[in-house]
Amino acid sequence: MKNKVLAVLFSISSIFTITAQNYNSNINQNQVIINNQSVQERIIVKEVPKYIEKKEYIYVKPPKQKLTAPVNILGNLWIYPEDLGSYPTTTLAQEVIDRLNSNNAYGHSNWRLPTLAELSVMQQEEYAYKLGIEGEYIYNGWNDYKYETKRTLRPVAEQKTKAQLEKERELKRQEEAAIQRSMIVAERMRQAEIAKKERFNKEKVNLKLVDGVYWSLLNLGATNAEDEGSYYTSSPVLKDGYRFPTKEELKKFITGAKKGKRISPNGYIITIYSKGGVTLVEGTYLVFGGYKYNTEGRTPSEECMVRMVYNY
Repeated sequence: MKNKVLAVLFSISSIFTITAQNYNSNINQNQVIINNQSVQERIIVKEVPKYIEKKEYIYVKPPKQKLTAPVNILGNLWIYPEDLGSYPTTTLAQEVIDRLNSNNAYGHSNWRLPTLAELSVMQQEEYAYKLGIEGEYIYNGWNDYKYETKRTLRPVAEQKTKAQLEKERELKRQEEAAIQRSMIVAERMRQAEIAKKERFNKEKVNLKLVDGVYWSLLNLGATNAEDEGSYYTSSPVLKDGYRFPTKEELKKFITGAKKGKRISPNGYIITIYSKGGVTLVEGTYLVFGGYKYNTEGRTPSEECMVRMVYNY
């Protein structure tokens, strides 16, 4: 009995051993050994096209390099580096040229339409390819408007002579000198305005603004508002920043002013005009321009009072 069990176990073991060997054999059939290591093979199937497209090659002429600066021909003629569009009349083309000159395009302010002779030279083979000139162009003197044919604009500029360049440099020097002078004048005016404001700030305690005029509160030589002050037969020297009033300013002050009466030190009854905090004693005053004016409308006397206004 024991021998039968051993025989059965031996048979089962043999079957598993043979199966394992067959499995390993199948794996090894699809393996490649590289550097003593197994690598799984991959079979790649490539499809071969049935038809091959035929390609044709043609020679293409390389494009001309675009000009980026004016071209000089004949030694004294500059050609604009590109066409500037088509225009039906020279008038419209001239507007474009005027803008070029105002902007000093490519360092030239004398662009113009070419003459017929210049255009003929530009269209010669040795220049035409380089300039890219093709078709009809506007030139100076062309005025055929029978057909609405547009012609291309290609401005030209003449080489400036030494005399022209020197003249331009001289004009530039004069312009720079004028600018410098104007800057100096502007600075002087600024400083004068500052000084004027400083003087006004010092004097404004003695001034009142009435009818757009800064009046001094006292007649020259007076110590109070109702004092007639000093009398003059000729114009005295005024303080810096002051001037005499005009007749119109005196008349405007009196118009609408409040009138008052008082007795002067010599016993006369006099009129006083008050307005906006300023008081004027009636009588003759020296006014702007060396004239005399009496506030009561009487004939001016020889001796006059002085009421200054601030020249602001």
